[in-house]
Amino acid sequence: MNTVTENWLPVVGYERLYEVSDLGRVRSLDRWVIRGDGTSYKIAGRMRAICTNGRYCHVGLSGVGVKQTTRSVHRLVCEAFIGPRPANFQINHRNGVKTDNRLANLEYVSPRENSIHAYRNGLSKAREGERHHWAKLTAREAALIRANHAGLTPEQLATVFQVSLPTVYDVQSGRSWKSL
Repeated sequence: MNTVTENWLPVVGYERLYEVSDLGRVRSLDRWVIRGDGTSYKIAGRMRAICTNGRYCHVGLSGVGVKQTTRSVHRLVCEAFIGPRPANFQINHRNGVKTDNRLANLEYVSPRENSIHAYRNGLSKAREGERHHWAKLTAREAALIRANHAGLTPEQLATVFQVSLPTVYDVQSGRSWKSL
């Protein structure tokens, strides 16, 4: 039988109220609450429901005299197990699954490292072709410029397609429209 040990640490800022595990789960702790008439009762700790907003997992936390707040689970795990997030750093999900909040899947990285990771793993595609915000040509027009079966000069192609001469050179050399 393969059993996984789950380690728990206090949630930073909610130390006596909640704990987060290295598997990405959150639980509340047993606590006593005093009613307005002075009597007290015990609230049993329980696993907290984790919600997904379409990308990341969140959990609602509240404390004594504090309004309920929503916190992302990956931040809770990193703060508790790794420590405070360095300035200008982001949390990266190593396997690219934003709902996998296990400590083994999380790390602090620079924004550049995060972008490179996302691009290399197909999580973020570079905009190319017609989808690029600077695109002046359609895929069909770029293919016609590249093929240039009519034997037109680059200047003539620029006039026909109403683009600049450097744009024609970029298409012909493959610097732009690399997918063709």
